[in-house]
Parts: sequence; structure tokens; C-alpha cells
Amino acid sequence: MVYVMRLHMRPKFVATILIFVGLMVGAAIFFKSHMSKPALEPGQPTIAVNPQPSSPPPVVEPAPAPQPPPAPQIAMTAAERQAAAEAEIAKLQVWQRNDDSESYRNILKDLTYSEKEVRYAAMDALKQVDNTNAIPTLRELAAKTDDLDEAKALLDTAQFISLPPADLVGLGAKRSKSSSGAGANH
Repeated sequence: MVYVMRLHMRPKFVATILIFVGLMVGAAIFFKSHMSKPALEPGQPTIAVNPQPSSPPPVVEPAPAPQPPPAPQIAMTAAERQAAAEAEIAKLQVWQRNDDSESYRNILKDLTYSEKEVRYAAMDALKQVDNTNAIPTLRELAAKTDDLDEAKALLDTAQFISLPPADLVGLGAKRSKSSSGAGANH
């Protein structure tokens, strides 16, 4: 009877050993395949393995980000360009009366508008806004432009903005006259 029990337990024992060995082999294969390859994040370039050890490894640069297709250029007639320029100039006149950063940014943006008359209107609007933060932008645009008249107008606008307001200049002149006159009386 002891012999019968041994026979009966042997297949269970063998099956357990075979399952355990199978799991170990499977785990070894799994870890070997995942440990031999470095994990790449999405968007990283893959590096090809060079079988020649004497040559330097190839330099792989990441692919540039895809650029959106350019917007189709719609040819405008001269009348349409003129109407668009007049509409932008009307916006500039509104923006110069506003005292907010959004209007100021819009005026600065119009310094690079495609129509020259809008760029000049933006310069006039900046004179009305009188924000000295525009001076570096005006000087930079003057250095970049090929039109000498426009460069001069940009620099003139920068200089105009850099001057103190006229009422303060007048007060300074009055004070110097009254202080010199007061000193003469004493």
C-alpha cells in the first residue's frame, strides 16, 4: 500500500517541479529581454548599434518637431489692403486712448504691420501713449529696417518718448526763473 501512494504522489510532485521550472525559465527570458534594451521615452531617437568597434558611434539628432503647414496666402487687391490698413489705423486710434497693457501690446505689434502707413500710425500712437518701455523696441526695429526714412521716424519716436512732458519742462523753466529772481531780491 505504501508503494501505491508513492506512485500516486509522484506525478503531482513532478508536475509541481515542471511548473516551477517553467515559471523560472519564463521569468529569466522575460527579464533578459527587458533588461538588455534600455527603455526609451516617446520622442527619443533610437540609436543603431554599430558592429565596427573601431569607428566612432554615429551621432543621432532628434527629429525636428513637425511644423504646421503655412496658412494659404490670399492675394488682396489694392483696395482691400487699403481698407484693412484704414481699419487697423482706426483700431490704433482707439488703443492710444486706452490705458491698458493689451492696447499697448497691440500698438507695438502694429510697428511691424505690412503696410507702411499703419506702421507710421503706430509710431504716432506710441507718442500719444508716451510709454518709455517702447524705446528698446523702437531702436531695435530701426536697426533692422532697410528703409532709412522709416528708421529715422522710429528713432525720432523713441527720442520723443524719452523726453519729459512739456508741462514739466515749462515748470522747470519757471522755477529756475523765479528762483533766480528771488535770489536777486534778497
